[in-house]
Amino acid sequence: CRFSQYNDSVDLAAPGCDITVCEYKNGVSSYGTDSGTSYSAAIVSGIAALACGISGGLTCDEFLWLCISELGAEHNRYTGYGSVSAPEILVAASSPVVCGAADGGTYPAPLTVAFSRGSGYLDGSPFASGGTVTAVGKHTLTVIDGDDTVSVSFTVTGEIPTYTVGTDSIVFTSGTAFLDGMPYTSGDNIYP
Repeated sequence: CRFSQYNDSVDLAAPGCDITVCEYKNGVSSYGTDSGTSYSAAIVSGIAALACGISGGLTCDEFLWLCISELGAEHNRYTGYGSVSAPEILVAASSPVVCGAADGGTYPAPLTVAFSRGSGYLDGSPFASGGTVTAVGKHTLTVIDGDDTVSVSFTVTGEIPTYTVGTDSIVFTSGTAFLDGMPYTSGDNIYP
């Protein structure tokens, strides 16, 4: 398909080519195929609705972080963080969602980390959702909610990252950045 949306605002990808649809023509119902981003949006919306039902409710940011943690892809302008997979997302939706730090990520201090529910422990000590991590080094946040446990390991550096601001992007050489609360990849267009 060559109709797809390509820019830095793409967060997720979903199927949109040759989707089986119900058609109604000349008083007759039948099945056919069609393509378009509207079908992709419906797939993502359906997965989000099912994930909200399983989890007991998610914010938009929590759903995106759930997808980021399950898809494990670095953001790009063509597929965002990757193509949604209903089975993976829906299985993970029953567990707490960690926002603000991705497993394996590297961040400059300070770093604010939140989670959707449960009790958090940073390196074995109690940690409140929305708390700030300032200590330099490797950390593991474990969130426990009943029988569900999620762990995210990340590194906080003491170094101040160097960066260059261009007319439409910011380029940095180390660390993980956030723009308006969402992960930002070095060099991506900041004006969608």
